[in-house]
Parts: sequence; C-alpha cells; structure tokens
Amino acid sequence: MNGDQTMRDAVVAFCAAAGKEPLLVQGAGGNVSWKDGDTLWIKASGTWLADAAEKDIFVPVELAQLRAAVAAGQFDVKPVVRGESALRPSIETLLHALMPQPVVVHLHAVEVLAHLVDADFVAGFEQALPASISWVAVPYRKPGADLARAVSEALTGSGASVVFLQNHGVVIGADSPAAVT
Repeated sequence: MNGDQTMRDAVVAFCAAAGKEPLLVQGAGGNVSWKDGDTLWIKASGTWLADAAEKDIFVPVELAQLRAAVAAGQFDVKPVVRGESALRPSIETLLHALMPQPVVVHLHAVEVLAHLVDADFVAGFEQALPASISWVAVPYRKPGADLARAVSEALTGSGASVVFLQNHGVVIGADSPAAVT
C-alpha cells in the first residue's frame, strides 16, 4: 500500500470516528485535510465527517496555487480543483493550506468553544495549556478571506501547530490523524 493510501485510510477512519462525536462535530461542521505532494485533500463543503467511511467526502485542490496566492497577499483566492469532481472545497480550505503540517483538523469542539467565547480566553489558555503546545489565538473573523488573513498573520514566525479561533473553533496541525488526539 502506498503512503498516500495509508494516509487517506487513517484520515477517513479519524473523520468517521470524530464525526460521530457530537461534542466534537455538529452536523456538517468542521473539516479535515491532508497533503499529498502538491495536492491538498480537503473535506468538501456540506459533507459530514461522520460519512467519511461510506462516501467520498474529500476533494483534491492545487496546494501550490493556494500557497502562491497567500504569498502574494491574495486571501480571496478560489481553490483550483484537480480532476473531475462535483464536490466543492470548504470555504476554510485556505486555513489548511496555511498550516505546514501534513494533516490539519478543524473542529468546533463544545468543550473548547466554552472557553473561546470568553473575552479573556487567551489568559485562560496561557494558564491551562502546557508549554509544550505551541499555539496562537485569533480574534473572531468571518470564515473566508478575513479569517485566512488573520490566521496567516498569527502563524507567521510562530511555529504553532494549534490555532484557537475566538467564538469559532480550533485548528490543529499534525503529522498524522493519530497525533491530533
């Protein structure tokens, strides 16, 4: 079995399990991606993570095109889909391209959201999280270009693998789905 198929299988299993946990994922919310060379595989808009084992919920997009747009400050870039697909990439695809890690998970976990709605959530996380977790916080922005720009600015030079989005959710970058948990 090749490396990409192994990664795909691991991502699908992770999504199917996480998608069935209502405290992690509500409805079609959240998205997961993995990088395979110059391709970013992202959960399609309107699909459910819980359906990952039964349906094809991922759409391949050109990663280099997204990274070039970010480098040029073009955060309203529309992802270019590779091949023939009726699926549309998530509105938050650029968040996944911004993270250098091979796997990116974006969830609206209820337990985390309970803290992210607090105006002083950063201070709370500074006290609660171990120093071994490299993270950044981003004030609330509407999903799409505004959010992508804010996340890009927060990540620049940080080396962070976790992004807390105020009133929104958490984005985690890792080497594999197993490393997210």
